[in-house]
Formats: sequence, structure tokens, C-alpha cells
Amino acid sequence: MRRPDPHKRAYQIEDALDNAKTPTDPKAQAVVDAVNGDVPNEVLKYAWSKYDELMERTIIEAYLLADTPYQQIAEATGVPAPVLKAYTDYIFDVTVFRDRLERISYVARCRNIMPREQQAYLETALTRGPEYITWLLNRKNTLLPRAVLEAAMTEGVYMGMAHRGTDPASEQAKQSRQWLSSGVQAASILMRLDPKSDEDALSDLRLALIKDMDSVVSAATTGAPAAEDIGH
Repeated sequence: MRRPDPHKRAYQIEDALDNAKTPTDPKAQAVVDAVNGDVPNEVLKYAWSKYDELMERTIIEAYLLADTPYQQIAEATGVPAPVLKAYTDYIFDVTVFRDRLERISYVARCRNIMPREQQAYLETALTRGPEYITWLLNRKNTLLPRAVLEAAMTEGVYMGMAHRGTDPASEQAKQSRQWLSSGVQAASILMRLDPKSDEDALSDLRLALIKDMDSVVSAATTGAPAAEDIGH
């Protein structure tokens, strides 16, 4: 079975531009017309210029493989969101992937045709997420403290499992215990600072106050005690 290739239109565009051929895909033809100047479309020309430069192409496609919102990519790269959308619609078709496994297989196949520096961006997209790509670009990151703690907890727990089947006195087991300890520490902090718990408590308090307001006793209430008899 032939594996899905998100560059199916890009190959037609390249062939048409290099060999004056006519693409069978209407979207590929639209890019060719824009690049050749037959139809004015600066957005498509801009999008194709990104594909035409390997490093720029790889960074954008890494973000797209991670399903990163266009605005988030735009803030990190400076490429306008409409151009990024056109890149996805006309050049790099992520809809060919039916599931995450096919994305992983695609990135693995790229190892044979792509320099290691570019390959790292694609692998990072799937293993660490778009925030890590932004960090590689030395751009402002929006990670919140909670996300950092969750990452530390998860990494510590799973790295801590690496000791299974090894000699308890081995260096690997020692490192695993250290990882597990860091994971437990992050989990403990999360339990103490979990904002969701605070939100739940506030929600319960609001419900209680609403309920109490419905049963407030005033001086006009039948059977209400005298004001001087109410303790403060």
C-alpha cells in the first residue's frame, strides 16, 4: 500500500514550473498561475516561496504536523496566517494522514531524504509539541507554570520506569530513582497548587451563598427572633 504523501500537489507544482507541464490538480494549477504571474495572487506566491526554501519549509511543516493554530505559527515565525493557511490548502496537505501513526511513519521516512538539522524539527513536532519548536527558534514561549510542572511530573514518572529488569545497583537504576523522585516532587507541588481545586471550591461557595440567600431571615419574616436576641 502506498503511504500518504502531503506533498502530492507540491510535486505537480514543481514539475509544472520546471517543465512547463499542466498539473492535473486545480489547486496545483492555481499556485503555478500565481507564481508565473498569470493570475495575481500574492498569498499563493508567498506560500510557494516558503516551500522553495528547505529550512523554512521544514519549520512550517513541523508546526502543521503538530496541528498548531495558524495564529500561533504566525507569532513564532512572522509568516502571516493567511499565507500559512494557503500553504496547508495548496501545498502541504495534512488531511492525507488518517491518524497519528501515519504522521510518525512519514517523519521516519524523511530521515532518508532530509538533513539531520531539518529532520529534528519534524521529530520535535511529534514528540515535544509546537512550544518546543518555538523555543528552538528563540521566540517568546507561552508555557504556564502548571504546564511545566505537568511535563516534569510525566517525564519523571516514565523515565523512572526505565529501571525495570535492570540490576537495582546499576547506574541505570540509580538514574531512574532520581527521575522518579523529581516526578513525585512535581506531582506534590501540583496537588498543593492545583488551580482546579480552587475553582471547585469557589463554585461550591457560590452555590452555598445562593442557597442561603433564598432562606435569609429578616425582621419582617414571620416568627423571626427579636433583633436583640440575634448573636453576632
